[in-house]
Parts: sequence; C-alpha cells; structure tokens
Amino acid sequence: MKNIFFVLILFFTCNLFHGCYIQDVENPNKDNITHQDNTTNQEETSTEVIDIENLETCEGDFYLRSDEELAAISHCERITGNLQLISDSNITSLDELKKLVIVEGYLHIDVDLIDNIDGVSNLKKVDGHVSVTRSNNLTSLQGLAGLTEVGGSLEVIFNPQLKTLAGLQNVTSVGGTVNIQSNHGLTSLTGLEKLETVGYDVIIKHNDLLSDCDGLSGLKEIGRDLIIAANDGLQSIDGFNSLEKINERLYIEANYGLESIHGFNNLQTLQDLYIRANNAMTEIGGIYNLELITGEVYIAENQNLVLIDALQKLITVNEKLSIRMNPNLESITGFTQLNQINGDMVITQNAKLLNLSGLGSLTTVSGNFWVGNSTVLTSLEQLSSVRAIGAGPLELRPYIFFSLLFHTMAKRSPPMPLLVGSINPNAAFTAIAASTAVPPFFKISIPIWAANGWLVATIP
Repeated sequence: MKNIFFVLILFFTCNLFHGCYIQDVENPNKDNITHQDNTTNQEETSTEVIDIENLETCEGDFYLRSDEELAAISHCERITGNLQLISDSNITSLDELKKLVIVEGYLHIDVDLIDNIDGVSNLKKVDGHVSVTRSNNLTSLQGLAGLTEVGGSLEVIFNPQLKTLAGLQNVTSVGGTVNIQSNHGLTSLTGLEKLETVGYDVIIKHNDLLSDCDGLSGLKEIGRDLIIAANDGLQSIDGFNSLEKINERLYIEANYGLESIHGFNNLQTLQDLYIRANNAMTEIGGIYNLELITGEVYIAENQNLVLIDALQKLITVNEKLSIRMNPNLESITGFTQLNQINGDMVITQNAKLLNLSGLGSLTTVSGNFWVGNSTVLTSLEQLSSVRAIGAGPLELRPYIFFSLLFHTMAKRSPPMPLLVGSINPNAAFTAIAASTAVPPFFKISIPIWAANGWLVATIP
C-alpha cells in the first residue's frame, strides 16, 4: 500500500511540474525547457540516512544557462540525472538550488558571473563527478560544505580567484580522481583534511602559488597515482604522513621552487617512484617506512640536488633503481637497508657524487650494474657486500664510452660472486677479466682504456 501511495505521489508531482526540466542543448537559442528521462535505480550508500521517498524528485538531466531556468527546478530536492551549469550562461546566483540534497548523476559548475556557490549548501551527496571549472570570479567553495562523499571524480580546475579549498572539509571519500589543477591563485589545499580514500588518481598540478600540500594530511589510500607536478610556488612536501597506500605511482616532477621532500613516512605500498626535474630541490628525505617498491625508482635531472637520505627501510626494488643526471648530487645516505634490486642499477652522470654510503647493505643486482660519470667518485668500498650481479659488468668510469656494449653481451653462465676473496673494491680497480662474450677488439682495448683512466674497473 505504501509503494502504491508513493507511485501516486510521484505521478501527480511529475504532472504538476511538467516532468523534469532541461535546456535543449541541441538548440541553445530555444526558449522552452524540455524533459530528458534518464531514470536510474541507484542504491543510496551515504553515511547520513537520507529519506529519498520523501524528497521532491526531478528525473533526468538538466543543462541550465540562466537564473530563470534555475528557478524552474527550485523545488527539486533530488535529481536522478546530471546537473550542469553551462559555461556561457548568464547565471548570477545558485540560490534557487537551496533545496537540492542529492544529485545521482554528475554536478558540473562552469559559471563566470558568480563568486560563490552557497546556493547548493544543502547538497549532501553526488553519485557522479563534482566539477568546478573555469569559474573566473569564484572565490569560495563553502557551498559544498554539506557534501560528504563523491561517487565519481572531484575536479577543481581553472578557477583563478580561488585561494583555498575550504568548503570541501567534510568530504571523506572520492570514488574517482581528485584533480586540483591550474588554479593560479590557490595558495593552500586547506579544506581536504578529512579526505581519506581516493579510488583513482590524485593530481596536484599547475597551481602556481601553492606553497605546500598540508591539506591532504588525512589521506590514507590512493587507488592509482599521486601526481605533484609543475607547481612553481611549492616549497616543501612535509605532509602525507597518514598515507599508507599508493597502489601505483608517485610522481614529483617539475616543481621548480620545491626545495625538499620529507613526507610519506607511513607509506607501506608503492609501485613506482619518480622524482624528476625539481630544480631548486637540495634534499630528498622521508618515505622512511617503505620496505618494498614493486616497480622502479627513478631520481633524475634535479639540478641542485645534493643529498638523498630517503627510503631508509627499503629492502627490495623489483625493477630498476636509476639515479642519474643530478649534477650537484654529492651523497646517497638513504637506502641503508636496500638488499636486492631485481633489475638494473644505474647511477650515472652525477658529476659531484662522492660516495654511495647508503648502499652498504646491497647484495644482489639481478640486471645490469652501472656506476659511472662521476669525476670525484674513486672508491666502491660501500658496495663491498655485493655478491651477485646479472648480465652486465660492474663499471666505474669518469666518462661514458661504449655503455651499450655491456647491454648487448651474449648470454653467459651464471655470474660469479662479486668482490670476494682477494678481489676487494680497491683491488678491483685494476682487475681486467676476459669474457667470451666480448669481441677480441674490445678484449684488447679494455686494458688500454683502463690505462688511460677512461675505464677504472670492470668485473664481468
């Protein structure tokens, strides 16, 4: 009986308000508002109990351009489809949406003439994406303060007057991607402190005045990648200390004002780590509790990097460890428990690198092994624990010559133990071992290169 009563209410409501209203996007100059029925039966999962049956429901999608069109749906408490406020609209206020509680599709706000979105302050849940883009006069997101969960992605893009993300402070989960990008006045991520889980990526990119990422202090898990890139005003990354899982990659790239990294100290899961082209950065620390990287580590082209002190508990890298083209790098004191690299190890083109003191626990490199292109690195004493390497030789060279030769050597018998018995790192500087995989010309030439200081050590 209750269901029959609800159906009758819904029938008379739809007739009373002529169904649901939508601007005809195929004919943008058309004055009438038409209905587009996209009814879905989605289960409500909000932590706050919302009595859907008693909400004034408007079915379908709404693409609106004017205050008058907003007024036509002012009665709506629940929209079963999408709500889009179109970019070339003359909407001056969202006050007509003050009754809106649920949007079961996506919410897209792209309006030039408003400086706030307070009109949607009663909104609690959006099943699809929430997107606030290209709103050139928008200064506040406080209208979203009632929102607790976003089923799709959360996007805040191209809003030049927006300084913080205050208004998103009650959002705890985002099912898709969090994309905070190209907000050129944004100075802080304040407002995201309660965000704990993100289903896909977190992208913090091209926010010129952003100075830190402290607003993401409550974040615990990211389903795919964390990308922090091209934020010229970013000075330090000290946060993310609640973050336990990045299920794929961490990119920190081209943040030209970034001076140091000291965060991520509870991170337990990571596939790949890329730290590249952060030209002001002098030190990489933090990431102290991560034991396994299932992919690769790539630290390169950081022009002023002096010290790598990160990854103190890392034990295994399943693919490649590459530290290269950091011209001012002097010391690697991190990686102190790194024992095994199941791929290549490449430490090259770091002209000022003095020592590898952090790599003293390394015993196995399953792939190729290169250490070269440092004019001041004269000892491999710190690698005395290495017992086995894969297909390539151990090289220590001030300059690169024929590096590809060692990539293409023929398959040999399993590698002999490295740096054992009378062959210690210092003695190894003059050790030249013949190999059937090396053509005769190179067998003859290698001692000549060594004599001329081009090739300091080779151990096949």
